[in-house]
Amino acid sequence: MLIDEVALATTRNECLVALQGYRQDCHMTGGYLHTTCRMRVSGKRLLNLFESTLHRTGVKSPDESGTAAPQGHA
Repeated sequence: MLIDEVALATTRNECLVALQGYRQDCHMTGGYLHTTCRMRVSGKRLLNLFESTLHRTGVKSPDESGTAAPQGHA
C-alpha cells in the first residue's frame, strides 16, 4: 500500500505524509512483513526515488521547501 500511495503522490509533502503514515502503522500494528519476515521499506530510499523520478520527468514539486525527511526509518 505504501508504494501505491507514493506512486499516486504528486508533491514531496504527499510522499512524506504517506511515509509517516506507514511508519506509524508499523509501530502500532507491526504488519506481517515487518514483524514476521523482518522486512521493511526504507523511507529514505523511497523518498529519494520519488524525488529522482520527479527530477527526471522535469516536474517541479510545488512544495520543494527543503522540508526534512521524517525521522527514523519507514
